[in-house]
Amino acid sequence: MSDSYQDMGELHDLFVEDAWARLRPALTQAFGQLDGSAVVLDVGAGTGVRTRVTVLAGQVPEALDAMRGPIAGFVCAHVLGHLPPRDRRATFAGLARLLGPSGVGS
Repeated sequence: MSDSYQDMGELHDLFVEDAWARLRPALTQAFGQLDGSAVVLDVGAGTGVRTRVTVLAGQVPEALDAMRGPIAGFVCAHVLGHLPPRDRRATFAGLARLLGPSGVGS
């Protein structure tokens, strides 16, 4: 059985900038006012090539068990379609457990 992400993963970075450009305004609105110590979890962040990023290797939903909350928010962009429905539900349950009282999901 073929893994669709494995088949296209090496080409992902060629096309992802346009998608992030469309998402950036909503993310700025949701998270732009957070202070520098706030934790925002990017589910499916890839290799984490930005500064101030800690990459936790693993797969969701299991990798969320290693996380400590509360988090100020989370982003699930470009990853949910790769998960079967059961794992999506478990991922959102794990995120809900981690999310602080005024946290935001995007």
